[in-house]
Amino acid sequence: MNLAPTVTPEGAELTDRATRHFRVEGFDAGDWMPLSLPSTTQAEAELRLNRLRARFPSIPMRIVAETTVHTVIRNSSGQTPPTEGDQVT
Repeated sequence: MNLAPTVTPEGAELTDRATRHFRVEGFDAGDWMPLSLPSTTQAEAELRLNRLRARFPSIPMRIVAETTVHTVIRNSSGQTPPTEGDQVT
């Protein structure tokens, strides 16, 4: 069994750690502003958009997807991640 860490090249995106959330935004004072907390699904954001539109019909609104992607900036040579049971301080 190989317990050595996988070295990911610098600049590589860790696509398996990407996250996506959906948010309703409204246009006000010349800019798009968040009108809702992030939702984990587009369907939840659509429901929120419909509720907000019913309350504020004159405000332009949209749903945006916020995607977070982790990118390796620099690898530190000679260091390995802790193994199970190691004390991390």
